[in-house]
Amino acid sequence: MQAPCYGNHNEFVSEIVRRWPDKFIGMGLVDPRRRVQTVVKEIRHIVSNLNLRGIKFEVPDTPFYPGEDKYLPMWEKINEQGVPAVIDLGWGEGEYYFQLEGIRRVLSRVQGLRIVLAHLGVSRLWDPQEEYPFPTLQKTLSLAEEFPNVMFDIAGLTNATAHMGTADEEFPFSRMQKAIQATYQRVGADRIMWGSDYPSVLLACTYKQVVKIITDHCDFLGPREKERIMGKNAQQVFGF
Repeated sequence: MQAPCYGNHNEFVSEIVRRWPDKFIGMGLVDPRRRVQTVVKEIRHIVSNLNLRGIKFEVPDTPFYPGEDKYLPMWEKINEQGVPAVIDLGWGEGEYYFQLEGIRRVLSRVQGLRIVLAHLGVSRLWDPQEEYPFPTLQKTLSLAEEFPNVMFDIAGLTNATAHMGTADEEFPFSRMQKAIQATYQRVGADRIMWGSDYPSVLLACTYKQVVKIITDHCDFLGPREKERIMGKNAQQVFGF
C-alpha cells in the first residue's frame, strides 16, 4: 500500500508482485489533479498491465475534492476495472480534510464502487474531546449503512487515536481498542480490516504488538470476528 509522501512507486511495486506473487499484492497510486483522461488511462495501465489490485488516494496530500463532477470518470474507471479505491481522508484539519460528504456523493453516483476508508477515516480520533463512542467516527460509519461496498481498515490506529498524534498511550492502547469496539458495534466485524501502517506505526509500538492488539486483546471480539478482521475480509476485498 503506497503513500504519496514516499513518491510514486507503481513500477517498483509491480515488480515485487511479479517476482513474489505468492507473498504480495500491490496497490497503485495516481495523482487525480492531472487531466482526467490521463488519470483514466493510468488506472487502466495500473490494473491491466502492472497487475495491481486497487488505487490508493491520500486526499490532503494530493488535494482534490472527490465529489466534484470532473472526477466522475476516474471513479467510474476504477469501478469498471473491478478494483477497490483505498482513501485516506487525512489526519488533521483544513480545507481538504475529512471530505465525508464528497465520498458519499461518489458512492451515490457510482453504483457498486468499492471503497476502503483507511484508518477508520481517521475521523478526528486524535482529538481528546472525541470520546467513546466517538461522534465523528459515527458519522463516518454511517456510510456502511447506506452503501454495502464500504469497508474500513484500522491501520495506524495506534497513532490516529493518540491525542494529536503524540502516541501518548502505551500497549495495549485502550483508546484504540475503544475505537475498534465502537466500529464493531456499528458495522460488525465483516466490514473491518486489520492493517499496520508500517513504517510510521513504529513510532508508537512494534509490528508484533499491532497484531497482538487484536489477537490477544479486544476481548469484545470472538474467534470468528478476529479471523475476519485479521485476514478473511482482506482476502475478499483485495483478491488474495
